[in-house]
Amino acid sequence: MCNVLKSKMKKGNLSGLIIISFLRFWSFINIYPYLYLIIGSLKQDRDFYTSIFNFKVLTIDRYKDMFALEELHFIRALFNSFFIAGAVTLSVLFFSATTGYAVSKLNFKGKTFITNFIIFQWIFTGTGVGFIVVFQLMVTLNMLSSYFAMIVPFLMSAWGVFLFSQYFKTIPMALIESARIEGCSELGIIFRIMIPMSKSVAAILGVFTFMGRWNDLLWSVLVIRKPQMMTLNLTIANFVLGGGGGDKPGLVFAATVILTLPILILFIIYRKQFISGISIGGGLKL
Repeated sequence: MCNVLKSKMKKGNLSGLIIISFLRFWSFINIYPYLYLIIGSLKQDRDFYTSIFNFKVLTIDRYKDMFALEELHFIRALFNSFFIAGAVTLSVLFFSATTGYAVSKLNFKGKTFITNFIIFQWIFTGTGVGFIVVFQLMVTLNMLSSYFAMIVPFLMSAWGVFLFSQYFKTIPMALIESARIEGCSELGIIFRIMIPMSKSVAAILGVFTFMGRWNDLLWSVLVIRKPQMMTLNLTIANFVLGGGGGDKPGLVFAATVILTLPILILFIIYRKQFISGISIGGGLKL
């Protein structure tokens, strides 16, 4: 009997060792591109095309050059990216929470139609047809190369409304009725009760929204014509396509590190809420 138990334990330990080894190997494969990016940004130009750990000196000169190079407009591009992504994220959180509360907790005429339309809009905006319609509208309004074109089309998110509304359905109406009896307004209920109770949903929606606007390239290429209005990723893309990437590859790597950094910081800060927000999806009521 003891021999059988020992044999099973050895098999279990061996299986666990194989799984852990595989996960470590897979983790290294996923981390390797980021490691290559960071080390490449710190290498001297003469060592850039060597293997990843083949270098004599690491330097921050590429980062200094990045801020000093006038053709990059780096500081302006960095401001544009933060301003656009931040404005869209705050707007999406506000409208998603308020609209989600309305369709989940308030009774009004046409509620079913509006709810179905939000779901339809969620699907429709992801198609090429919706993309073309919005772009044509920007052209008609003569709003190309402006913050208006980069922010206004993304002020609301049907996915965000759906996410908040489904979570708000899990909050008892008795809590809301108690707040109304105490004299709290509907907006007060949203910002004092509903949103604080849905921090995980707000975190996951905020991170995804910020990440989507921060990393967006296609829409920026379509609507931005002026260099001073370009976002950071569009500036980097133009620099590479203009031939600068071949002459200064370390500079491109340094700019890419800065482009990646805000997303990494956001994930580190909100990782607990982010993971909790993902787990909420299993309990949403359709």
